[in-house]
Amino acid sequence: MRRFIFLILLFLVAGGVIFYAPGGLLKPLNINENTTTIIIKKGNSTLAISNSLKEQAIIPHTVSFLCGVAFLKLKKQSLKHGEYLAEPKITLWKLIQKITKGDVVVQINEMITKTKQSFNSAIQVIDKKKFGRTIL
Repeated sequence: MRRFIFLILLFLVAGGVIFYAPGGLLKPLNINENTTTIIIKKGNSTLAISNSLKEQAIIPHTVSFLCGVAFLKLKKQSLKHGEYLAEPKITLWKLIQKITKGDVVVQINEMITKTKQSFNSAIQVIDKKKFGRTIL
C-alpha cells in the first residue's frame, strides 16, 4: 500500500514539473517582444527539433517538449515540417499543437514566384497548342 501511494505521489510531482516548472508545457516560452520564426526541416526527428529549440534558447530543456510530443503521438498526431511563428507569451503546449496541425507561415514571395511560374507554364502550353510554338 505504501508503495502504491509513493508511486501516485511520484507521478503527481513528475506531472507538475512537466506542466508547471520553468520550461513546462503550460508556461510561456522564452520569446522576447518580437515574433520568432521556427523552421522545422523535413525529416528532422523529434529529438533534433527539441535540441534545435533548446539551442535557440526558446526552451530551457527538452523534457517537456518530448513529453508533450509523446502525448500527441499517443493520439496519432505527428509533427509537421515547415516554418512556424511563435508569438510572445505562447506556451510550449500551444506551439506543439501548432506544429502538429501544420499551421505554417505562408511566404508571399514564394507563393508569387510559384504562381508566376505556373502562369508562364500554362501560357506556354496554350501558345504551343494554338500557334505551334511558344511566343513568350
